[in-house]
Amino acid sequence: MEVIGDEVQLAFTKYDGSPHWHVPTRLLGDDEHGTWLHSPAGTRTWRPGLELIYDRPTVVCLPRHQRRERDGDQHWVATLYDTAPAGAMETYVDITTPAVWSAGRVTTVDVDLDVVQRGGEEPFIDDKDEFDLHRIAYGYPEELVTATRSAAAAVLAAVTWRTPPFDGVTARRWLALADPTWPPVPPPSS
Repeated sequence: MEVIGDEVQLAFTKYDGSPHWHVPTRLLGDDEHGTWLHSPAGTRTWRPGLELIYDRPTVVCLPRHQRRERDGDQHWVATLYDTAPAGAMETYVDITTPAVWSAGRVTTVDVDLDVVQRGGEEPFIDDKDEFDLHRIAYGYPEELVTATRSAAAAVLAAVTWRTPPFDGVTARRWLALADPTWPPVPPPSS
């Protein structure tokens, strides 16, 4: 059982099992919205062929049902920032399959669609073209296609209307709980 501050490696794969984004985090806790993870500024994230270093701290929310590994319509992983200057990332929500938890690790399949909002801009659904290509290339089952589109539409509405946890206040509350002495979590050893 993880405790607050424990390292949690968040690993996204593609539908065929190939690696996608990897995000080192620490466990912050749970609330009515889900399980919350934290990555401080300076955290190194990567996917094959690309590495990014966070310039600001982030929190990640995995919807509550995912922690219990139950089916539902909230198949997503949200990365939220405290504040976003004009044009900077404020909200990035990956539409996913339900997350699978194991000791110190969360794994989920990224199903291409993302809900994105930058500071001062309207949110939108991104990567529709990638979803259409992968739907055929990977042979997504029709249930997954329907669930993915439904989740993207529901998240877009929630982000647009600033419904918690996408209201800004919720992310700031969780960011304030992170221990400022926590260094970035190192990548897992191979």
